[in-house]
Amino acid sequence: MDGAVFATAPKSFMTVELVSECFDRFVAAIPPARPVLLIMDGHLSHVSLIVIRKARQHGIHILNHPPPHTTHLYQPFDRTVYGPLKKAFGKEAKKLMRKNKL
Repeated sequence: MDGAVFATAPKSFMTVELVSECFDRFVAAIPPARPVLLIMDGHLSHVSLIVIRKARQHGIHILNHPPPHTTHLYQPFDRTVYGPLKKAFGKEAKKLMRKNKL
């Protein structure tokens, strides 16, 4: 996909540094019209002084929708497509591992 970005963290958890980097990419990708509302879950790494300052500089309002780790409840695509796909994939992966004795 054109313009897609991939990033990782040493412990597989989102970090303040990754959020800041993603935020910079977000700012560069959105139209110049302001203000902008950015909705994120309330994960601790999303709430950093660095990102808050950058948001203020760029006319972006951040809404941390509490509680943390609940955005999947508000995203129908995650519940209707990705959730069932993840479940089916896991089931098939287990079958394959059993078959190949992995």
